[in-house]
Amino acid sequence: MTSKHQQKGSIVNRFLNSVEKIGNKLPDPSVLFFLMCVGLAIMTWVISLFNVSVKHPGTHQTIYIKNIISHDGFTMIMNDTIKNFSEFPALGLVLAVMIGIGVAEKTGYFDKLMISVVNRAPRFLILPTIILIGILGSTSGDAATIILPPLAAMLFIKIGYHPIAGLTMAYASAVGGFAANIVVGMQDALVYSFTEPATRIVSDSIKTNVAMNWYFIAASVVVLLPTILL
Repeated sequence: MTSKHQQKGSIVNRFLNSVEKIGNKLPDPSVLFFLMCVGLAIMTWVISLFNVSVKHPGTHQTIYIKNIISHDGFTMIMNDTIKNFSEFPALGLVLAVMIGIGVAEKTGYFDKLMISVVNRAPRFLILPTIILIGILGSTSGDAATIILPPLAAMLFIKIGYHPIAGLTMAYASAVGGFAANIVVGMQDALVYSFTEPATRIVSDSIKTNVAMNWYFIAASVVVLLPTILL
């Protein structure tokens, strides 16, 4: 029985080690973004050779794929870059939210808040509290994934559980719950940047705001909490 567990553990360890090695070989995110842009440019060149077009569902206008590697395409990129960036629907909201979250994170507000809430929770509520704090921790940016896992491991030792279980549970809650929250925050602003233009396809008269996805995001908390707990 022990040999089977050791064999299973070695397989898992080899898999995790291989994933780590592959992850370490990945370039910097900025390089990945640049490579994606190059790949997109090549795709536009290939697709434009076949005269591919789509019809806008709102205006019924026929839109043809433009080769951005060509002279006209490069000129279009240079002329429209600043306009596309400045006219991005949720840019102002995202910048404002990120500034507020950045100040709260760098001053240590989120760190102290998470530690205080977890330490004051009753014993029978420790597990749900850790999961809930991890899910709601997306408001604090990266603070939840850094602070909560070691804190959960120490709490698990105190109550007689294995610390790795606490660390894993807290990390899964913080990462898995990034797009779930009951508080309007960064994730709402990010999702709003996609849903707001989508409403324009239906009608320009639809009024939207940054909290328009709150029902879906809040419902995700209710679904994730018991899922991670079980």
